[in-house]
Amino acid sequence: IKLLLSFQYQTFLFFIISIEQTNDILRLLQIEMNLKIGQLMIYNFLFPTKPNTTKVSLLLLAVRIIFGILLMNHGIQKWSNFQELSAVFPDPLGIGSPISLGLAIFGELVCSMAFIVGFLYRLAMIPMIFTMIVAFFIVHANDAFAVKEMAFIYLIVFIIIYIAGPGKFSIDHIIGNELQRRKSKSYKK
Repeated sequence: IKLLLSFQYQTFLFFIISIEQTNDILRLLQIEMNLKIGQLMIYNFLFPTKPNTTKVSLLLLAVRIIFGILLMNHGIQKWSNFQELSAVFPDPLGIGSPISLGLAIFGELVCSMAFIVGFLYRLAMIPMIFTMIVAFFIVHANDAFAVKEMAFIYLIVFIIIYIAGPGKFSIDHIIGNELQRRKSKSYKK
């Protein structure tokens, strides 16, 4: 009987200890899960994988508006002084100063407007990026960095924004949603 009681007592103790250990393990797992959730939240904040979240889209919209208006201002200045500039504007491509000036105005003025509203976004950015490449690497190649710094900043920002895409607050996003809706509607028929 003592042996049986001893065995039952040991089993009971083992069961109690197992419950305590299980509770400890569960607490540790809960702490570990909370840490992982916290790490995931920080990771998602620092490195968002969904570029069309509202926060990221608002940031992209702000960058589009700011840099679009800044570049558009350069295009307006060139357009306002077209007659004077067409005779002296650099011709790095060998196509003539007036045509080079016209292409620069197109890249800085017309494409900036499309860039701001997000219409044919990536297509509009190609002339903008090309204009900044020409300005930085060809037109201002022998100048001090302080002179060509603005073209470099525009170039880097435009390349990054080109990769990021226009975000939700753009005409391209609206067109894409409409095309997707029509496509899914045609598949349902």
